[in-house]
Amino acid sequence: MFGVHMMSSQHMSLRYVFLVPAIFAIGMLLMVAMNYFERTEKRVAHEYQRVEHAIHRSVKILTSLDYTLSTHYQNENFPHFQHNSQVQNGVCRIWPIEALILAEDKNLNIPAVDISYMISGDDSMCVRGSALNLHAVEMMDLAPMLSFLHDLDEHILGVHYVAEEGLVISSPDNLANNIERSSIEHFKSLPFWYLTSQNSDSITVTGPIESPNDLDRVLTLSLPVSHGEDFKGVVSLEINTNLLLTSNTSASQRLMLVQHENLADYQNRKYVYPLSIQGVAFEHVLFYQSDLMDELISLLNEERNAVFIIAIIYILTVISLFYLNLNFERRYFQNLAERDPMTGLLNRRGLEIEFKKPCRFQFEGIAVFDIDNFKKINDTYGHEMGDQVICFVADQMRSVLREMDVVSRFGGEEFVVYIRANSPQLIVEIAHRIHNQVARESTNILAEGFTLSGGVCVEDHHDHKGLKELVKSADKKLYHAKESGKNQVTF
Repeated sequence: MFGVHMMSSQHMSLRYVFLVPAIFAIGMLLMVAMNYFERTEKRVAHEYQRVEHAIHRSVKILTSLDYTLSTHYQNENFPHFQHNSQVQNGVCRIWPIEALILAEDKNLNIPAVDISYMISGDDSMCVRGSALNLHAVEMMDLAPMLSFLHDLDEHILGVHYVAEEGLVISSPDNLANNIERSSIEHFKSLPFWYLTSQNSDSITVTGPIESPNDLDRVLTLSLPVSHGEDFKGVVSLEINTNLLLTSNTSASQRLMLVQHENLADYQNRKYVYPLSIQGVAFEHVLFYQSDLMDELISLLNEERNAVFIIAIIYILTVISLFYLNLNFERRYFQNLAERDPMTGLLNRRGLEIEFKKPCRFQFEGIAVFDIDNFKKINDTYGHEMGDQVICFVADQMRSVLREMDVVSRFGGEEFVVYIRANSPQLIVEIAHRIHNQVARESTNILAEGFTLSGGVCVEDHHDHKGLKELVKSADKKLYHAKESGKNQVTF
């Protein structure tokens, strides 16, 4: 019984074969996912630092422009470049004739500077000698400075200077293409004008808002320009937040910059980071817009090698368990065919297989044992006790036999032992050892105990009569032992 149970306990169900490797695979995938999200968090933090640094550079550009414009009003004489002018739909536009400039005393081999700006105002600005024209002339030599600074960083769309008198300097010049007469008059009514003019202590931030020309979102940084106590206008720098937030990392694709009051509109936000730069009135936050499906796709793309390896390990593990299961089942059914289900001993077929194996000893013997008066035990104590007695005898035989000896049960209360040795005396001694062990220990299961009778047949293995002949000869010896009074072994 022991042997059969052992084999059946090694069998694995299909659920076990698929589920257990799946649990380990899921565990490994979770570890990969955790590593991915940890790296993502670090990348997002790095992106936040990059964005903050880029804005800080833009702030420096804006303060440089503010300083230049403010000090401009303290100077009177400036060399100026030649300009074109045009009036269209009530708007005067002035722009430089030369797109490249170089200081007069510099060698022509030195690269010239590309300039792009346009001054816009109402049509009176194109009338020579008018107040607005004179003011525009004053500003012409300052306009290149805006052009020098606007393209230092890719994310800077451009700069504007809106003067109190009603003229607008824009760089690059394409920013002025959509300026109309009504928009010039409208500038001073915009919130950014009022907020900036009232806030001289810090840089005013407005937006981001959708650009009128495309889908880009524009963030505006602005400062008031003053000459002493006199307010002269507002200088502003426009930032394309799409370019600002985008880099060559996957994390940057889902960065968002919004005003804090609008944060609640975004449900899947993570890693919220309030922007804070000294001297800038920020009420904005950066955050990472998380989307489960996009994250899974990104994880699979980035960790495809690890996922592939885990999948291969899972498949190989399942195949291995299937193979082990087949072996377990084969051995299990082989044991069913070769073993006695009640005692776990070999049956006749199992003994025949063992008997056919090569023998390296000179002698081999078959001992057949039978429990004396077994019918009386069954009649007195019942068949259940009879089964226990049979199992007890099997255990006692196993306890005294050597590892190389083979014990089997052919049915009923009959046991057959296959013994190999280099002398007939050792085979006889082992048979007596079995007989004495059972007689001595039998009182442990029945108070009055019980005995065995046995018959032994020994042959030189070179003669090798065959198992059937040896068992038949041993059976004859057993019959003689029974007829001679039982409780003995006959040779």
